[in-house]
Amino acid sequence: MVINQPKRLYLILSISLSALLLYAGAFGGIIFKDSFEGIHIVVTSADDSGPGTLRQALLEAQEDDIITFDPTVFPPAAPVTISITSPLPPIFANHLMLDASNAGVVLDGSLLSGD
Repeated sequence: MVINQPKRLYLILSISLSALLLYAGAFGGIIFKDSFEGIHIVVTSADDSGPGTLRQALLEAQEDDIITFDPTVFPPAAPVTISITSPLPPIFANHLMLDASNAGVVLDGSLLSGD
């Protein structure tokens, strides 16, 4: 018996940039770094694609970048849903950080076709 579970990923994180930055390692390990050399990319739109979206941020991301969410668009007290209608692009950047610690973001993949 196969049970279908909803495709939702909740990005309500508690990560502090003043603490050590936590990165997923290339081999599934965890690496702690006390600094980074990348840039901040800010998601400013809840749309699935286009300028300022998570999809665009993932396409532009380079090694050591940090993707954050604008808390005026994604208020922590009233999380905003990003409805994903097609698979997000693969991530090839090492040490990429998604930080939603100051924002309320829900990724809803329920509109994706199931494979």
